[in-house]
Amino acid sequence: MEIKNIKNKILVIGSEGGFLSSVTKLLETDFEVITAKTGDEALSSARLSRPKALVLGFLEPRGTSFSLHQKLRSGWITKHIPLIVVDVQNPAEPQKSWSQEEAMQMEADDYISIVPKGDMNLSRLLEAGGLTETIRLRLQKKSNLLKAAILDPDTFCITWEQIPGRGAFEIQQEQVFDNVIQAASGGKVHGVSVTDNPGGNPALSTEMICAQIKKANMEPVVHLAVRDKNRNTIESMLYGL
Repeated sequence: MEIKNIKNKILVIGSEGGFLSSVTKLLETDFEVITAKTGDEALSSARLSRPKALVLGFLEPRGTSFSLHQKLRSGWITKHIPLIVVDVQNPAEPQKSWSQEEAMQMEADDYISIVPKGDMNLSRLLEAGGLTETIRLRLQKKSNLLKAAILDPDTFCITWEQIPGRGAFEIQQEQVFDNVIQAASGGKVHGVSVTDNPGGNPALSTEMICAQIKKANMEPVVHLAVRDKNRNTIESMLYGL
């Protein structure tokens, strides 16, 4: 599998143009930066663009940043993305800082507090606050080549085989294996879900298909033996690995 040398995508969220431009200026050399100015836009972008990290600043109206961070932490896609909260504590605008109560309930991976100092611009303050290094460290901790392959729709695919009835798997196994071989020949990591007996234990099916996979020398292959799971549920399970 070829690993492309591309910049990691970072989603920067904030209502204020100055914040977005300052963070973009700081990060754009090392990362691909995308931005969102509202909570809805941020949620949509996080789900569709699959950024490697989220940088959350202040959102209008007051309290939107906190509620968005809760939604990001509860979504099955977004809860696994590193979340860095940047709190610009300007004494002249205290309403734009996180409250003590919100801070106590915060579920972010990292919290960076910035206090404006004289004429120093926000990009320099964020650099001094370690934003770039914080993101790098988070990405290093999350680095996993198999996971990256599984989450890449151009690399990973699933063949869903729902085969009801005792013995049905043995009868239709040629079709299952043909589907596996077809996907494997395309150079993709491949997941197969098989139910031999919906009311019983799929362990026999797992053993059989794993034996066939090894015999055909088609690794790497991800095999899942689950019952009554749709594609979204399977992707959610994989994302948690």
